[in-house]
Amino acid sequence: MAARVRPDTGEATSKQRYRVTNWSEYDRSLVNRGNLTIWFDDASIKDNWTPAPPVGRG
Repeated sequence: MAARVRPDTGEATSKQRYRVTNWSEYDRSLVNRGNLTIWFDDASIKDNWTPAPPVGRG
């Protein structure tokens, strides 16, 4: 593998490679890569997510 040269400093860099040893965990991490979980407690939902009551006619 040839070393790359950084254009700003001229230093040679090489990309590190990691050997996968636990394939089942690696596959699961690829599946879950874009997932995001958010928890809201009841108080914050009640205070911030409840719409204001309508004013006047609907």
